[in-house]
Amino acid sequence: MAFLQKVFKAVTPKPAPVPEQLPKITAPKAAQIAERFDPSPRAKALLNPQQTPSQFLGALQDRDMGEDMVKTIAHGLPEREGISWAVQSAERVSERLPAADVQAMRAAQAWLKNPTPANKAAAAAAADQTDYCGPGAWAAQAVAWSQSEDASRGQGPGKVAQPLASQAVASAVLLAATIKAKPALAPNFREHHHPFILLGFNVATGTAS
Repeated sequence: MAFLQKVFKAVTPKPAPVPEQLPKITAPKAAQIAERFDPSPRAKALLNPQQTPSQFLGALQDRDMGEDMVKTIAHGLPEREGISWAVQSAERVSERLPAADVQAMRAAQAWLKNPTPANKAAAAAAADQTDYCGPGAWAAQAVAWSQSEDASRGQGPGKVAQPLASQAVASAVLLAATIKAKPALAPNFREHHHPFILLGFNVATGTAS
């Protein structure tokens, strides 16, 4: 297995570098983001007090640590941007999702377009109709756990996703990567995690919303 992994890495193009500037991630230091979730022991060992989020993500990427990258981006983005990333990830695998999960994804999309209390309640109800095994469910749950309508409209600079909403975003992205990986036993960083991480970079740089 180790030999096959080395061969795969040799023939798979190296991922694009992490963008140096991630303006939607307002925390100046990666350690501030890491306080919002529980990084893996390997990720914690890579942290240092002076690292920017981009530098930390680069260190994780160099070691193909996709799950920690996803969690770092999810906990660094503001609520609306994080939920947008979750929805975009669900869209990438929507043809493989059950009807209830697609409906939950669409409810999250509706909230992104018009973040009203009614649409937030509709997203929560749609998530409740799922088995929480797909990215659409967790995108809708992130809406349900979002903290304020002002934050969802992008008002109040510096507001970031609260832990529950961020955890739901990370779950949505990681589940999308897992679904993309099927029938593989586990997602491969370069083939499965990285396309969804690139979506997160686009959101974090402001090139996609």
